[in-house]
Amino acid sequence: MRQPGEIARVIDHAILHPALQLGELELGLDLASELGAWAVCVKPCDVKTAVSRLAGSTTCVCSVVAFPHGNALTEVKVNEAKRALEDGAAEIDYVVNISQAITGDFENIQREMNGMNQVVLGHKALLKAIFENAYLDDTTKTRLCKIARGLGVAYVKTSTGFASGAGPQDSVGASIHDVELMVRECVPICKVKASGGIRSLEKLERFLDAGASRIGTSSTREIIAQARRRSSG
Repeated sequence: MRQPGEIARVIDHAILHPALQLGELELGLDLASELGAWAVCVKPCDVKTAVSRLAGSTTCVCSVVAFPHGNALTEVKVNEAKRALEDGAAEIDYVVNISQAITGDFENIQREMNGMNQVVLGHKALLKAIFENAYLDDTTKTRLCKIARGLGVAYVKTSTGFASGAGPQDSVGASIHDVELMVRECVPICKVKASGGIRSLEKLERFLDAGASRIGTSSTREIIAQARRRSSG
């Protein structure tokens, strides 16, 4: 049985709502630090605040880039990553160009992923490439995995959690099928991060059992509370 501390150390606590205000950001940072989450995942504009507030904590700062749609020019993505790293981010989660993936423009995707990986490695940081699998078929996901594996990217990630679903209020996140596919195609060269819609301990552990090494969630408080209740019997 996984203990609460072990669960916390696979979590990237997401603090990414577009209307998030400073007080809410600070509360989220304090929560992640208190619970021992591996990382906080924040917007580029919040990196400096997060780095300052988490100084001395075991929780590191991850910045999203080109989030959530992935449509920025490669040069813009690279510069956004550089700035986040200069501001103290230890990890970068960036969204691939979804349109290029769908249309099969893998040459540009590979060029961009290589550029992102080089700048991140140059700062001794870690890159996670977000595929946004909700929009992709398995053939495309597999091709993206092969690109990431060939470049030695640290992580491939399932989703942003902001992809639209069947209805206007729906969003599409991680699936066990996608994690199993990504694990099969990438591990051990790349690890896998599952993100989007993971709001319970039971669901988190299903993704870990499927081979994910990191979990993105904004439900960290609830998940750790469930783990503590289970641990206490």
